[in-house]
Amino acid sequence: MNKTNIKCPRCHSEKLYKFGFDKQANQKYQCKECGRQFAPDSVSSRPKSKYPRCPKCNKATYLHHKYKHYNRYKCGSRKCNHAFSQYHNLNIDLASSEKLTGSLSMKGMRFPLHTYLQL
Repeated sequence: MNKTNIKCPRCHSEKLYKFGFDKQANQKYQCKECGRQFAPDSVSSRPKSKYPRCPKCNKATYLHHKYKHYNRYKCGSRKCNHAFSQYHNLNIDLASSEKLTGSLSMKGMRFPLHTYLQL
């Protein structure tokens, strides 16, 4: 970027200091008028939230409970306080009958078959 094109993103001033480098080795600047530090060539350094937004008020949410087949989220807003679930896609166990090995005949079994299937 040319130095003539660089402006402060907060106050749009062209009066800038060179202010070192950021972690990605991009030139940083500091505005002389408002004191804002920025690097015009850098990508947004703020990571995206991995949690979904609240469907009612569109505010940030937090993980309330993490269960085996779904996660429960709650809205961070005290006014809204909405809770909702998101289900996992591929985390469902096999049916218990598929875990059995060997013969399924009742001959020689001490208990009925349904007690073995609930293992």
